[in-house]
Formats: sequence, structure tokens, C-alpha cells
Amino acid sequence: FDEYAGDDGCLDLNGFNSCNITLGRVHADSRGHKTDDQDWQAEFDVWDKDNDEAMSKAEFHRYCDQTFGNKLKVVLKFMKSDLDCARERSNRSRLDTAFILGLLPPPEYDAADIATLRLPHHPNVNMAEYANLVVMPAADRSLEDIFLKERPSEAQVIDMIKQVAAALDHLHSHRIVHGDLKKLNVLRMGVHLKLIDLDASTRIGDVLGAKFSSGILPPGCMLFQLLSGEELVPTDVNQDVTADYIDAAATWTDAKLHMRIHSQVPNEFAQNLLKKLLLVDPTARMSAADVLAHPFLTGQRGKNHQEVLENVA
Repeated sequence: FDEYAGDDGCLDLNGFNSCNITLGRVHADSRGHKTDDQDWQAEFDVWDKDNDEAMSKAEFHRYCDQTFGNKLKVVLKFMKSDLDCARERSNRSRLDTAFILGLLPPPEYDAADIATLRLPHHPNVNMAEYANLVVMPAADRSLEDIFLKERPSEAQVIDMIKQVAAALDHLHSHRIVHGDLKKLNVLRMGVHLKLIDLDASTRIGDVLGAKFSSGILPPGCMLFQLLSGEELVPTDVNQDVTADYIDAAATWTDAKLHMRIHSQVPNEFAQNLLKKLLLVDPTARMSAADVLAHPFLTGQRGKNHQEVLENVA
């Protein structure tokens, strides 16, 4: 509330909507439903008891009690590095929560409080080493779970690629590189996919952090798996590439990658998109903005149809 309240100490409609987005309140299914903004405006009007187009903190608290109950399900991320935690908070603060999962205000705590915690599934972890905390709204599923358990259709995959590309384009427009893009770091909130885990992110032109090595493969690798059902490069349980496979990837050529794409991805427009993303020279790869305009995602295959097919050949 305090973050989005105006100088009068109240929320206007835009501030109320921003609070709902931050709290992760989105419809589980948008089909045949009014937009979130329309619903929130109706709720704002109901809770604005004195009809002054402003919601007081007391009114907002009553709204939250009725909407969320006494408790809101959240995720706590404990971090070892002060620098990584500061980077995560700083980078998120400048980004739109339509693309990046926002942070919630942390509870009052100190390092001694965290040191007393014990993780049920990891009892030997010394929590005193993880004294930094960020709080996020709990998401529905990761892209990894969606891929494995829901078996999305090609149309659904196209929609997911659009959302991830739009989120990356938003990051890049703020001159930020994610640094660890993988399916586990893409979460679904309602019907929207959002990026998380920005502790490996860096400003364009800055020195990359140590964690970047786990996400060194281009976003096209994730797209390849979504379209083919198989990993381009094997990863471990955390979807990090091990050193031996990084060495193997270093031997790739564009020709070898094109052969792999042709053998495992049947759609010719998808082949063309992957060939523009999976290039050995990173400076030659298609940007996120160009991905969004590609015929495979737009479905607009008129005058560019022959050109795309010639590029696939």
C-alpha cells in the first residue's frame, strides 16, 4: 500500500491495480472473462465507501482480508550473497511486473532469526549462511512443470514463446541481461508467464557474474526443447549445463545446428526462427524484439512466406 499510495496517503485506481499485480492477483483463466483491470475497477468502486475515488489504508486492508484471507501464500528466497540479493532487488525495482515477478515487502527480521530456521528436506543446511531474504507471491507453475505435465500444443507453445520473448525484450530495453534463462526461471501467474531469478542478471556491457555460466546457452535452446521435446544440450536437475557439455557445445558449427534443427523440428517457420536464434556468433542472433515479429509467432506469412522458406532450405 505505502509503495503505491499518493501524497494524500490513499490509493487511486492505478495504485490499486498496481497493488493487485504485485500481490499476484490474476485470473486463473481469462477465457470468456472480463479483463483484470475491469474487475479491479468494479472492486475499487465497491470498496471506495465514500466515493471520493481514493482508497484509504483501512479500506485496502478490509479489501485484502476479504480477498486473500488473513494469509497470503508467498515464496521466500534465502540468498547467501549480499551482492546477488542487492542486484535482484535493484534490477526488479526498475522493471514492469507485467513481465517480471514482483517482490513483496519482507517481514521484519534479522540474521539471527534466519539462523534458527531448519529446512525439512535439507536439515543439514546451515541457514545462518543465507541471511538475505526476498519475498515473492507464489506462482502457479514453472514453465518446466507446464512442459512436462501439461504437454502444451504448438499454439500454446507459440503463446508461451511470445510471452517469454516480450519479457526478455523488456529486460533488454532496460539494458539488462537475465543471465540464467531456463524453464525453471519462467513462472506462470494466472495465464501470464513472468521471469524470476534476477540475481545472475547484469547490465549490458558490465562483467558477467559467476552464476552466468549456468545460463550460458542462448534462449534458442529453451525454444528448441519446447518445439522438439528434447534438450539441445543435456542439463542437470537444476537445468544447469555441466562443464563437459559446455566443452562439447564449444565445438558446434552453424551447419551442425541446422542439421539438428531440421531433423527434430518439423515446422518450417519454427526451423527458420531457431536458425536465427541458434547461431554460434552471439552478435548475429535475432533480438527478442525481432523474435516477436517473426512469422512463426505472428502467423502473418503472406509476402514473407517464400523468403522464410528459402532461408530454411
